[in-house]
Amino acid sequence: MLKSHSVQSITSNDVIEIRVDTTIRTELMIQFNKPDIFVYDKKENMITIIEVGITSQDNLQKVEVKKLHKYDPLASEIRLLLSAKVQIVPIVLKWDAITTKFYPKYCQKLKLPEKIKSYIQSVILRAIYQSMNTEYKFGLTNSVGKDTTDTLCFDTSDARTPRANMSQSGNKRQRLE
Repeated sequence: MLKSHSVQSITSNDVIEIRVDTTIRTELMIQFNKPDIFVYDKKENMITIIEVGITSQDNLQKVEVKKLHKYDPLASEIRLLLSAKVQIVPIVLKWDAITTKFYPKYCQKLKLPEKIKSYIQSVILRAIYQSMNTEYKFGLTNSVGKDTTDTLCFDTSDARTPRANMSQSGNKRQRLE
């Protein structure tokens, strides 16, 4: 279960070092020095800075570009300090798990198999559903129509292809248990 899973800040061995939400120390004072995920492949002398974001349709491309350039100064400093190759990979999705046209390229850089990409999208969809369900349960939603509510229905029969269907359901609300 994801709720009981905890991520260590730094995991390291002889081949790789992974830092999650950890400050990267450099000689210069750099404003953005705490990427979401920092992967140092010691064998290949390659560093990958991964920045994750969820946004709206209107901001999807802007957020992707912003995350891509946010860590340019950190990447330059690391390149000089460690003489390593550095790549910045923004993983930005819309609230309904829709991505930009560059998302497949970024996943390819990370060598993410199709199964993992689908898993990422399904986790986002579930989190959005839980958020919507909580808002609905506590009456925090702003209803636009009289008695209509948008409902997310998940097809979990095949983990490789997560799907969400939006349906108008009047007073009846379909729930996932």
